[in-house]
Amino acid sequence: MAVDGTSHLINDVTGWGFRDTNTWAVVLTGGIFPPDFYVGTTVGTLNWLLRTITGFLFGFGMIWFVYPLLQLGFEDVLREVERNRTQEIGRG
Repeated sequence: MAVDGTSHLINDVTGWGFRDTNTWAVVLTGGIFPPDFYVGTTVGTLNWLLRTITGFLFGFGMIWFVYPLLQLGFEDVLREVERNRTQEIGRG
């Protein structure tokens, strides 16, 4: 997502226009795919494929980054609950 968004940002800010069409992809791939691959956003086109790949990578990255943080947070909550429960038992 960052690569896709950044390339759109650069395109929009500079006005270079390289993201206005997919001719950059034809040059990059040597035109080995059929012409319909480089046009549109339907399933099987370049834009669909790129968005699918970047979306997957973003989702995987979020899980890889956020899950350990959530685990640490829940461990802190569990320790707090156990400590409170121990204190309540000591009072009772």
